[in-house]
Amino acid sequence: MSEREAMSRASTEFHPVRQLSEGDIMAALGVAVSLTTDELCELLDAKRSTTYFLEHDGKHVGAKLVIQLAWNMKFPENPIAANSFRGDRSHVAIPLEALGFVVADTDPEHLHDTKAGSTTGSLGEGFARVLEEFGVAVREPFKSHPVGNFVRKELAETVRRAVDDRLIVKGSVGNGNWAETPWVAVFDPRVTTSAQRGVYVVYLFDSDGQHFYLSLNQATTEVRKEAGRHYTDLLESRAELAREVLEPYGTDDLLLGPLQLSGSGDLTRGYCAGNIAAFEYRRGQLPPEAGLTQDLLRLLSLYQTYLLVRRGDLGQEEELPSDIDSATEARRFRWHRRAER
Repeated sequence: MSEREAMSRASTEFHPVRQLSEGDIMAALGVAVSLTTDELCELLDAKRSTTYFLEHDGKHVGAKLVIQLAWNMKFPENPIAANSFRGDRSHVAIPLEALGFVVADTDPEHLHDTKAGSTTGSLGEGFARVLEEFGVAVREPFKSHPVGNFVRKELAETVRRAVDDRLIVKGSVGNGNWAETPWVAVFDPRVTTSAQRGVYVVYLFDSDGQHFYLSLNQATTEVRKEAGRHYTDLLESRAELAREVLEPYGTDDLLLGPLQLSGSGDLTRGYCAGNIAAFEYRRGQLPPEAGLTQDLLRLLSLYQTYLLVRRGDLGQEEELPSDIDSATEARRFRWHRRAER
């Protein structure tokens, strides 16, 4: 087992709240509310909490920060670091609720209209939370899970605030059951409003929790209905043709070709094959917020260029020359004809 795997396993198995009492948590809460969030984070050498909060004396404090502080106050000879235990529901919310505390999924002080100037968090914080918590969440009940609510609501809203108001943003962790690959997508409604058809820009999170992509991608469901078991071949073929169209517009520094996502489900395989151009991000190595926003806007610009070149006319039938006698040749002919328009 590698050192990284050992650390990951240790953080998964370590539940500090199991060795703490209600009184320990209350004592830590009293100290925490006497400090600013920045002071508390500096004291613990930890990052701000993005989920799960405890209320005390009218203030809300990150629950994971309180747990770390409570442990270090009770066991000063054996303090723990922020990365020594996970911040997911099973390690934070559930054990605290078992002690009688009410745990909020998000900071209530930040739950107001973003148009009025508030914020639902940063892109980087949201992406980091999905990478950290999704792998644990899938082992818990799907219905009303905080991670699912976060991806569908808060993270989708954070992405929406970064893009043109005319675009549609949706997030998904599955429909009734956990998806193999959670995503947040940006759709141009002139082409599609659903991940099941058309072309769109999408964040795809690997279930291993180590990396994710921002990809200009294609609808797997639509192509699978058209091509059956050969759908990944068709997705790769169309992606290759799309890259030919976009080559003059600057794609050399992007990830071109199939993606590498864990899992073997039909949708995950389709996401991998359908990639036209992408950015890849690694856990713990995310660029600054401005860089994440710049990457998103750049790929959206490439998306709009693609739609302009194609005129959003992906399904139009055309009369074919008599020497074309296969479906593959017909598809290539239509794609190249549209590229010339």
